Amino acid sequence: MSELPESLNAFRVELETFLEARSIPLQLRNRNLKVKADTTWARLSLLSIGSTTASLGQKWIRDRGIFVVSLFFPLGEGTHDADKLSYLLRDTFSEWQYNYLETGIGEVIEVPSTQDFYHVNINLPYRHK
Repeated sequence: MSELPESLNAFRVELETFLEARSIPLQLRNRNLKVKADTTWARLSLLSIGSTTASLGQKWIRDRGIFVVSLFFPLGEGTHDADKLSYLLRDTFSEWQYNYLETGIGEVIEVPSTQDFYHVNINLPYRHK
């Protein structure tokens, strides 16, 4: 059985701990989150790129994907704090490892803002095994 689900959960726990230390609520899969327009919050999305065979002998599957951490900041507060948090998160979780899961170098991408929030994505590519 694949250790991928356990590894993905370990990443979620680390991310949630990182954000909780900064009083930022996190919306995960299958979790409803309601926030006010003046609250910074985050959402984790998991994009699966695909699985490949990683060896010729014993069956060994390599899974790849991207963790997308979306940060939402209240509008009208400038971008200084948003930039600091975005790059700190990227630096903290780039080249992060747990068991057979490892992330690559992340990237920070400003997303066209929604009506209520300034939106930044931190994309962290990962591979497992």
